[in-house]
Amino acid sequence: GNYGSFNTTDTRATYGKVLSNGTNMLLSASEYRSSGVSNLFFPEFNQGAANPNGETNALNNFGHAINMDGENARHLFAKAQYNEFTFTSGYVDRSRQTPADPASGLFNDPGAYTHASDYYGDFKYDKQLNSKTQLEVEGFDQWDAYHSEGPYDANGGVGPVARVVNYDAAYGNWWGGDVKLVTTAFN
Repeated sequence: GNYGSFNTTDTRATYGKVLSNGTNMLLSASEYRSSGVSNLFFPEFNQGAANPNGETNALNNFGHAINMDGENARHLFAKAQYNEFTFTSGYVDRSRQTPADPASGLFNDPGAYTHASDYYGDFKYDKQLNSKTQLEVEGFDQWDAYHSEGPYDANGGVGPVARVVNYDAAYGNWWGGDVKLVTTAFN
């Protein structure tokens, strides 16, 4: 593994082997973690007049986002092949803190984040039937998931903060397959 600035770690484990029955296997897993920059400064959040209560930019921590730059990611991959059969699968998962929501969210709110996951699985049968004909059958399944929470001020910066959380999500799942028969028998 690796270790770097901002408390960043990056580790990976990979294993591959050809078994005695001819099965070829590969497994891999990795993880990335980073605390990110502990003190990010955004000048645009340190500007403007005092609000009606006489408060200055203290609400936005004078433009400083503290411990809001973290990120975590995980990856898994597997592949196995035995004679004409092949199975391949992968998974990715990523979380990220967002110190400043571009859609007018609250600045420096620890509840602001995005999270995304993706998965796929593929099964394939590939057989040379004779010297002129090949058959390939394939099926797959895949999904994607995304969600985020973006806190914002329902009062629009006037008066006391009315913290409301916008929850955004999208999910997708698809599957399919195909059969191919390739031949030169009619040449």
